[in-house]
Amino acid sequence: MIYVLFHIGNHLFGLIGPEAHAAVMNVGRRVYRAPMIEPLLVLALFFQIGSGLYLAWRWSVAPLGLHRLVQVASGFYLSVFILGHMNSVFIYARTIRGIPTDWTFAIGGPTGLIHDPWNIRLLPHYALGVFFVLAHLASGCGLS
Repeated sequence: MIYVLFHIGNHLFGLIGPEAHAAVMNVGRRVYRAPMIEPLLVLALFFQIGSGLYLAWRWSVAPLGLHRLVQVASGFYLSVFILGHMNSVFIYARTIRGIPTDWTFAIGGPTGLIHDPWNIRLLPHYALGVFFVLAHLASGCGLS
């Protein structure tokens, strides 16, 4: 949860400008890209996905109230979202293309998110990602 909130917060610094985003990201990368931390973070994300899908499968066989429905649906979306996001960063950007996952990557540079017919799909994708992170956290806290 700490990493996810940092990650979203880092993107919010992009509203100030690419320099602010880069400065915050560089501080965070010293921690989350450390050789001992990054593999543990990836394993933690895989555990979240696996355990979440297991719980969703278990809970979905019984009638769901609104609270549990929000929790299961948001968790399912996040499992697909996180896998796709990790694929984009680790496989596509770092491994295949060998490009940095910086501000330019985040905004679909060089054309950007809005002016590219392929990149525009990322706007609802990421907006729903943030919404479902918050909805999932709220449902886990009993706030939904």
